[in-house]
Amino acid sequence: MSKHALNAATVYIGATSVDLSDFVESIEFTVGVGSAAFTAMQDGWEDHLPNQVKRWSVRLNMYQSYDTSETYQVLQAALSTNTTFPMFAKATTEAVSATNPGFTGSVIFDGDFAQISGAVGDAHKLSVSLKGAGTLSFITSATA
Repeated sequence: MSKHALNAATVYIGATSVDLSDFVESIEFTVGVGSAAFTAMQDGWEDHLPNQVKRWSVRLNMYQSYDTSETYQVLQAALSTNTTFPMFAKATTEAVSATNPGFTGSVIFDGDFAQISGAVGDAHKLSVSLKGAGTLSFITSATA
């Protein structure tokens, strides 16, 4: 069985595809499928069936930086557009391949993100949740 230590994920965000990988402390990229409830009054248990509507989301824990083209400016620019914005992620810095797929699509903010956060002496961090706004593409070749 192949094992993998996640230590070089790649993350690009925004209309100009800014590489924020150097600021990412952790990433959680999830996909799923919705369900429809079919529970009747006399049922003893909830009943659900997949509804075939897929969803995806990304949670990023990052180090804050106010410098040009870094976390604050990129996220603020995306927030100020009040629309979807592109993002791309992959598990390593290696080229996109079947063993290092890329994930890309449009996202929206899912909730708030801290402008300033931390205690005395702590690293200045922020967390941001992004929700897929449409199709998630899986890229398995560098020519895709």
